[in-house]
Amino acid sequence: MAYYPGKAYIARETNSLICNKLRSVGFVLLTCLTGFFLLEMLARVATIGPGRFWNRKRIRNRFDVLSISTLAVSQITAVCYHNAPDYLLRTILALHIVRGICLTQHVKPLLYLVAMVARLVPVYRQLGLLLFLVYYIFATIGLQIFGGRIYEINPKLVGRDFATAGYWALNFNDFPSGLVTLFVLMVVNNWFVVADGFMAVTNDCAAIFFVLFFVTVNLIVLNILIALILESSAAVREELQRLPEEEEDQPRRSWSQRNREFVLQRLLFNEEERLESVVSGHHPGRSSAATSATFPSPNSG
Repeated sequence: MAYYPGKAYIARETNSLICNKLRSVGFVLLTCLTGFFLLEMLARVATIGPGRFWNRKRIRNRFDVLSISTLAVSQITAVCYHNAPDYLLRTILALHIVRGICLTQHVKPLLYLVAMVARLVPVYRQLGLLLFLVYYIFATIGLQIFGGRIYEINPKLVGRDFATAGYWALNFNDFPSGLVTLFVLMVVNNWFVVADGFMAVTNDCAAIFFVLFFVTVNLIVLNILIALILESSAAVREELQRLPEEEEDQPRRSWSQRNREFVLQRLLFNEEERLESVVSGHHPGRSSAATSATFPSPNSG
């Protein structure tokens, strides 16, 4: 089949036109979303007032003001330019992605994920410190045992898979390189090849170091982390399942509480009326109708 440069040029032009059309459609869609966000925010401000909007739910409302105003300014700037710069379009896309964070409170799976991550933050901090301590100990030991033994012209590594794969950066010649090497061992990325290289430059007893690290990190620390994640996941799921039930019971509890308050008010009023009648020597002159007028029934209002 013959090749014609003109056809390739036409194909490139066609693809460019299609991309520009898709780009314009996407830009119009983003503009509509920005307008919707702006109208929704203005409606909330008009409903509850600027002061209450700014001071109520401060993080969420102020985040809305900042993100939506930045979006509106960016969209208007992009509309003013015939060919908007790429960085401006990327900014608009990034802001729309950030706006998606607000959807976590309306989408139950996302709410579940955020609640689980928030629950696990203290666990991550503690296990992160534990993992760093383990890394520090093994990196220090590795510096003393394997420091300066891994280099490209080492004759003991000739023909080894370690040299063939080019794993020269995985060494214990300095502390940062030791941490990187331990991370590679933790994710079990050809760890037997790495261990074979270190065994070649020392002796077979070096395998004890790598086996101990594997047992300590992969079989103990990471398994504890996974167990805590599963436990927290179950606890968060139960809490989210109880939320609808508590919301349904809330009106019933509020009505019963209001009813008890009404009964207590009636009792206190009758007691005060009786004491006044004893002091004055007369019977209470108020009727039940007056009492009912003074204290409305709990069903009213």
